[in-house]
Amino acid sequence: MSRDAIPDWVPSSIAVSLDVSELAPSNAEVRRERRVLEETFDVHMATYRVDAMGKPQGLCVLYETAKLSPAELTRIRAAEQRHRHVIFVAYCRPLQPREAT
Repeated sequence: MSRDAIPDWVPSSIAVSLDVSELAPSNAEVRRERRVLEETFDVHMATYRVDAMGKPQGLCVLYETAKLSPAELTRIRAAEQRHRHVIFVAYCRPLQPREAT
């Protein structure tokens, strides 16, 4: 996977060591959808492959995911139906580091 799959909101200090293997390649249509979702729900959004399982140096380990309402989740699922090769994951805006467990 190319490093250009890293969303632009990821700090460059994190991007250099980020595991990008589960991020989905995106086209202009997916990037546009991601921006619309980010603006609509005031979150940061990343696109993952549908078979992603989580990686020790992945975004889900580093940052808190956003708490979304059922209606917001329904809208994201509809976007995933339009772009069947990706899963959209919402992260808090501003970014919140995940607490070490």
